[in-house]
Amino acid sequence: MWYLLPARMRSIIKALFNPTIYPTVLQIEPTNRCNLKCIMCPHGCEKMTEYHDLEITRFKEIVDEIYKYGFLRGVHIQGLGEPLLYRNLIEAIGHCKKRNLETYFNTNLTILTRDLAEELVEIQHNKIAVSLDTVSSNTYKWIRRGGKAYDLERVLNNMKMLAEVKREKNSKYPIIAVHAILFRSTIEEIPDMAKVLKEHGAEMLCYQHLITEGIPEQKKTPDGRRLIDECVTKLSLEEKKEILSIMRSFSSQEFEIVPPHDFEWLDKTLPPLEGILTCLDLWERPTILANGDFMPCCYALGYKHLHMGNIYRDSFIDIWLSKRYRNLRWQHISGRLNEVCANCSQLYQVFQPSVKLYLSGELKRYRFYPNPFFGNRSN
Repeated sequence: MWYLLPARMRSIIKALFNPTIYPTVLQIEPTNRCNLKCIMCPHGCEKMTEYHDLEITRFKEIVDEIYKYGFLRGVHIQGLGEPLLYRNLIEAIGHCKKRNLETYFNTNLTILTRDLAEELVEIQHNKIAVSLDTVSSNTYKWIRRGGKAYDLERVLNNMKMLAEVKREKNSKYPIIAVHAILFRSTIEEIPDMAKVLKEHGAEMLCYQHLITEGIPEQKKTPDGRRLIDECVTKLSLEEKKEILSIMRSFSSQEFEIVPPHDFEWLDKTLPPLEGILTCLDLWERPTILANGDFMPCCYALGYKHLHMGNIYRDSFIDIWLSKRYRNLRWQHISGRLNEVCANCSQLYQVFQPSVKLYLSGELKRYRFYPNPFFGNRSN
């Protein structure tokens, strides 16, 4: 009888009775300084007006405050800056490791040194995600803009060096993954990306969509197209399926290619597009910037109206259970999403399936988010 109720009604009932949960993964920005000016980033779009480095004491206090609630299992030391520029990076990782937390960060990998690579291996940092979208030198220079010293060859050599240090120390960590933004102009490079990255020690290739918010309309590709039109989300369903097929064909146990999250369902006969959808970030993965700003996710950094508070002014619990957060969660629970969330590629987690999905007998094929809640103080 439960699944005969409308998805929205089931969604609200479930949220009312589920207990409050707290972050399982915290994304915390150590610095918003960067040595590159990538075309799709606020740094490259000249949107950065203030620069901050998080004091290590602040970092530890924030991690410990959230850790005490008993849900935290990982810390993503990342924001709009380059983590390798943060002078306290190893100390920050070490603090997390003392609490048995997994650690990760994204990096352009241009300034990795042998000494730092050895420290990251010795401290058993869990995962490094290398921001690299192409294996074409010219395309790299167009996307990941920086000084003359920063080029594709340098990044690939640093990746290989890190892999060699891991082998020398007989360590599986840090896992080396490449996180690539999928542009229309780089689709044809997918086979070459897989080949070259495997040769240089990468273990995964994870594709993400281009976020066009904040990119000026006049920004052009080398062949004169608007950069905002390079996003693949507006391609036809058949074109998306073809891209997914290419990714699947070059993925293996030794080298996994992970498609954008909303692509994962394209080759299923019954995609879970009916019912109530949400994202993990809103419920479990907040982002705290170096200036203390508290955001519901890293994808919301350009949207000031999704700002939840500031950790320097308010306690974590006051922000996490605030009316502002409850209102945003209510939008997801009730299926009445704001425009930003409704168009986000992270909106793929099934909260409550439709009756059609239940009657199809396919429920076991899909992942359901288990812990939705409003965040009321009474919980």
